[in-house]
Amino acid sequence: MTHSKLFSTIKYLFLGYLTLVFIGMVFVDENLDYYSVIQQFKLSNWLILIVVLLGALGYYFLYRKLGTKQLKHFKRFLIIYALVFLVIQMIISYNLYFYTDWDVKNLMYLSDRINAGTNINNLHYLQTYPNNAFLAWNFAVLKRMFTYLGLDSYRGLIYLGNLITNLSIVLAALVIKKLSKNDFWTISVLVLGSIIIGLSPWITIPYSDAYGTLFPILVIYLEISLEDQKQRIPLVTLVTAIGYLIKPTVVIVLIASIIIRGILLFKSKPKFKKVISSFFIVVAIVFSLWGFKNLTYLSIGFKADKESEFSLTHYLMMGLNQDSNGGYSGKDFRFSAYYLNSQERKQAEIKETVNRLKNYGWDYPEFLFKKSMSVYNDGTFFWSGEGTFDNGSYTYFYQEISGINNTLSEVLHEFYWYNENNYAVFVNIAQAFWLFTLLGIFGNWLRKPNEKETLIMLSLLGLSLFLLLFEQRSRYLYLYLPLFIVLSINGWRKLFSSGGKLDNADVL
Repeated sequence: MTHSKLFSTIKYLFLGYLTLVFIGMVFVDENLDYYSVIQQFKLSNWLILIVVLLGALGYYFLYRKLGTKQLKHFKRFLIIYALVFLVIQMIISYNLYFYTDWDVKNLMYLSDRINAGTNINNLHYLQTYPNNAFLAWNFAVLKRMFTYLGLDSYRGLIYLGNLITNLSIVLAALVIKKLSKNDFWTISVLVLGSIIIGLSPWITIPYSDAYGTLFPILVIYLEISLEDQKQRIPLVTLVTAIGYLIKPTVVIVLIASIIIRGILLFKSKPKFKKVISSFFIVVAIVFSLWGFKNLTYLSIGFKADKESEFSLTHYLMMGLNQDSNGGYSGKDFRFSAYYLNSQERKQAEIKETVNRLKNYGWDYPEFLFKKSMSVYNDGTFFWSGEGTFDNGSYTYFYQEISGINNTLSEVLHEFYWYNENNYAVFVNIAQAFWLFTLLGIFGNWLRKPNEKETLIMLSLLGLSLFLLLFEQRSRYLYLYLPLFIVLSINGWRKLFSSGGKLDNADVL
């Protein structure tokens, strides 16, 4: 099979899957019983889609008028835009931030204990999820730095998340800029990314996925920017390895990159020496990062207990939970925690996984469909679904901290906060922009894909498959939103120019 056919196969698999999910979102959503945190607030998707289509029509006329215009000082514009938008993000975060529980609270507690020099080996949370040790160590270092600078450490971590999401949006814009050489599409990515990623309420807490948004899009940027493999391979591997220590699902984009590069490599009949040298570069960097991870463990006095750590079999079992549509389940957590021996735990989880598959039988495809809807049919990406949102035990910080703009804080809480007066407005606006993003992706059905486009689609296909098999949450998409947005604007680009050649450049 030629590389062109392989690329087309990847395209058909990803876009075919997403098309089925989108059809379900529009036509089946309200008749399907599945877990959703926004269903009670959301209008019908078909009604939102009508508004989106009208917006897309306006977007087309805007393209016809401005599509060929170029900015004279693009770099200056991009820097000013990023700085101004970062200030906007920080103002929103300052007036909306709050202390939540769940993973965020555990990481705050862990980092404080590390800075206090207290033993952390007796913490069940960390022994169960040792991958969070690296992030806890980073938080501890950053908290000391913020405190030294006279900043509130909690807010400092939030502002850092603002900066990282901001950079991920800029990188997404640079990907389109590099490939289309057209400022209209570049600005389109900036605007869409700013709305969906940069104005998401997830920026108002020190959320690990916000920190992780930088890594997948940075890998894509390096892949399309660096032709010299002596530069590209070490940098891509290094970026992925660091990202993996923060959010393990970052590795999906590296796997996609290896597959695409492998297809192209064997197409060109590479020299054996070239393949071996590339392999050893990757191995050397992976081992270096493995060593660095263990050094961080040593520096904070952490010794991982393999008997306590939950393995992939736990998340595979949880991914088959019918009550939660494959989402987090406290019952499944207690099931796994009951076994103190890792081998016994794995055997029990595998047995339960097999039993659940048998019980599903021919209903398994329907379960996967519900699971897909639970992941993709949420433009808020599970905002208010976990943490203090469940019982409303939050604090209005504008009432307690002097200096916050009371009026602005009131407005933001009314808009972003679960069960407040304008929360339904936020939900439907967020859903509309997400539908617009997905709709644009379908423009990639047009024309044959090339390696760069296929790399992004394979990364998102890998993410979708991971969420189909293992524990899912729609917030797990947040990490990869820059890739969704790049692919969406590229699709609109194809749709709007379908009558002729693409403007100024090759297809992404």
